[in-house]
Amino acid sequence: MANHVFNNLCLHKRLTLLSTNPCLKFFRLSSTQSQANDEKLAQELGSDKKDDEFRKLNLMPGKAQQRYDTKKYFGEIRSPRYKRMKTNQDWTNVWPNARVFHPSTVPLPIYMGWTVPDSSEVPAGKYHNPELLKIPNFLHLSPLAIQKHCQALKRFCTKWPAGLDTDEKCDKHFPLQIKTQEFAFSGTSIRWPDYRIVELSIKMCDLPLDPHASDKMKRLLRERYNQKTDTITITASKCPTRKQNYEYAVYLLTAVYFESLKVEEWEDEKTEEDWEKFYWDKSESKKTIVSYMKQIKPELKDEEILNDQRVKSFSESVSRLFDQKEDKSSLNEYKRNVLQILF
Repeated sequence: MANHVFNNLCLHKRLTLLSTNPCLKFFRLSSTQSQANDEKLAQELGSDKKDDEFRKLNLMPGKAQQRYDTKKYFGEIRSPRYKRMKTNQDWTNVWPNARVFHPSTVPLPIYMGWTVPDSSEVPAGKYHNPELLKIPNFLHLSPLAIQKHCQALKRFCTKWPAGLDTDEKCDKHFPLQIKTQEFAFSGTSIRWPDYRIVELSIKMCDLPLDPHASDKMKRLLRERYNQKTDTITITASKCPTRKQNYEYAVYLLTAVYFESLKVEEWEDEKTEEDWEKFYWDKSESKKTIVSYMKQIKPELKDEEILNDQRVKSFSESVSRLFDQKEDKSSLNEYKRNVLQILF
C-alpha cells in the first residue's frame, strides 16, 4: 500500500519524501526492482503469435544449461585387463603381493560355489562371485615369484656344510629334532590353536645310558618310547605359546634322563621276571650252560666256554625267545642249538 501511495504523488513531493524518510526510499527501490523483474518475466512468458509452440515456464533460468556444460564425460568402457595382457606378461608384476581376488586381472576361467548334487548347474563364475573374495588366495606365490624371493634371500644365506651331506650324518651331529606346524587361515585371529604344539624327538641310542638307566627310562616314558624305531617322542601343548611348550618339552626330557640315572635301593631286588629285555650275562641260563660244559670238560675256563660258537648260538636263540614273539622258526632254532651242545 505504501508503494501505491508513493506512486500517486507528484514528482516534487516524491523527492521531498525520499530525502527526509529513508524507509520510503527503501520501498521505492524495492518497487522499482520488482517492476523490472516483472517486465523481464513478462517478456519471457510473452507468447509469440507467429510461433504456436507451447513455451515452458522456466522458474530457474540458466541452471539447465549450466548442468549440461558441467556434465563429465568418462569415455568408453575399457575391456578387462586380462584381455589386454600379453602372453609373455610377467605375472609377478601383475600380482606382486597378497591381495583380494580380482576377476578382471586373473586370466583363468574360475568357478566356485555350491550347486544341487546330480544336476547340470554350473558353479558361479569369477565375476560377481563373493565366495572367491572370502578365501585367501596364493596367486602371489607363483613359481617365478618364489624364485625371485629365493634369489633376493640368497645373499643372506651360507653354504650347506660339506660334512652334512647325508641324513645319517645330520642325525649323528644333530640328534635332537623339534617339529612345529605353521597355519594360515582366514578367521578372527591369525593364531591357530595348534600353532603352539611342539614335538620333541630323539633316539635313545644317542643318549649316554647304561643298561639300567635305559631300562628305567623306557618304563618312565611308556607310550612315548617307540621300541621299533628306538625313538623318544615328547609332545607339549599345555602352555599358551610355542616357546613355553618348547622349554617344557626340554625340561621333561632332562628330568626323565637324570631320574633314569638314579639307582634306588629297591631296584636291586628286581628279578629276571621284571626285566624288560633278556640279559644273557645276568641270566640263570648262562650259569647253567657254563656248569654243564665244566662237568663234561673240567679243564675248560669260563672265557673259553663263552667264546665257543655253539654257546654263542645258544645265547642268541634264548634271547630271541624272550625278546621276540615265539614262533615256529625260533623254536626250531633253539632246538637245533641245544642239540649241538648236548651231542
